[in-house]
Amino acid sequence: MGEELTLTGLLKKAAQDFPDRRAVSACGKFGLTHAQLRELVDHAAALLAASGIVAGNVVALAFPNTIEFVILFLAVMRCRATAAPLDPIYTAKEFKFYLSHSRSKFLLIPQEGNLRARSAASELNIPRLTAKLHSANSRITLSSTDVEPSLDSMSKVVNDPSDIALLLHSSSATGCPKRMLLTQRNLASSVRNIKWEFELTESDSTVIVLPLFHVHSLVAGLLSSLAAGAAVALPAVVRFLVPTFLGDMKSYNATWYTADASLHQIILDRHLSKPKPAYPKLRFIVSCSVSLAPSIRDRLKEAFSAPVVEAYAMTEATHLTASDPLPEDGEQEPRSVGRPVGQEMATLDEYGAMQAAAVAAAGVSCEVCIRGLNVTEGYKNNPKSNKQAFRFRLFHT
Repeated sequence: MGEELTLTGLLKKAAQDFPDRRAVSACGKFGLTHAQLRELVDHAAALLAASGIVAGNVVALAFPNTIEFVILFLAVMRCRATAAPLDPIYTAKEFKFYLSHSRSKFLLIPQEGNLRARSAASELNIPRLTAKLHSANSRITLSSTDVEPSLDSMSKVVNDPSDIALLLHSSSATGCPKRMLLTQRNLASSVRNIKWEFELTESDSTVIVLPLFHVHSLVAGLLSSLAAGAAVALPAVVRFLVPTFLGDMKSYNATWYTADASLHQIILDRHLSKPKPAYPKLRFIVSCSVSLAPSIRDRLKEAFSAPVVEAYAMTEATHLTASDPLPEDGEQEPRSVGRPVGQEMATLDEYGAMQAAAVAAAGVSCEVCIRGLNVTEGYKNNPKSNKQAFRFRLFHT
């Protein structure tokens, strides 16, 4: 089946290669090694299967940035089901829309509950399971505690590169979000691209800034780190707060972090108003999702004594498409997001003819198009959008 072409295969290899290295920490609470994380994910996957989740089911998850989310997100994919992470602060109306639109078969929420999500699921007759991990030495518990997980049967489940692993919603000009389907192959390819581009190793560590239902944070911050054998720290208050972020970065010996421009500005403002006596020695900082003003980039670089790498990403490419190089790998070009990362990239006119950069800069109407193993195969049940997006055998961004 080619485990090297699946996300679960990459994570399995990381657990084998770096079993005793830290994988995920809940700041101020407890942490898990890569071996512990793999064991917990397999056990949770067996619990989910025993609760009725089968291959191909869409399973919605409404969690803040917690270890329970990390375990269950990976466990859903381990079952060959499709994870659909949702913003936990959606209104009941929004939850009802996204649960219905994604055609979710189950909803997973924290043991503490989420009243709006529960209410929406009840209206739609979607079964709900709550989850809790009490300590690093325990296993995750589900509200369906009467089920007996079969670890033997789970050991026989093999993830395929074509498994639809992740369902996300993309913006649309019509106002109705499109359902984005990302496979195990897409995730594995994107994770490998990010590891290569930023030279992530088991010696790296990061603190999660953006919410984990966001593809930027999920793929770049979490999954790429885990696949590299590196470490991820989740905020103790389960969401980003500036007063605790800088302390967490130092406590967990962070070597890098990734965020969007607005959060970089907030972090910088905090640093300037209440500087810490010491900061972690960062290898680099990544800015993605929104263009970063040159002045902020320069001030971040000065404040943290680290290069700032700008990148461009999109959900359809399972996050990263292009990036500035690290300083040791090449020159950064001002007002640019650098080179393509792990995929073909071309500038085409409306007839599919390739255009040189100079022609595009001169004002000729054209479009940046991409192709690669990280690029989605299409939107769910949306032939019109698929026809428009995939012309000339390339995805039109």
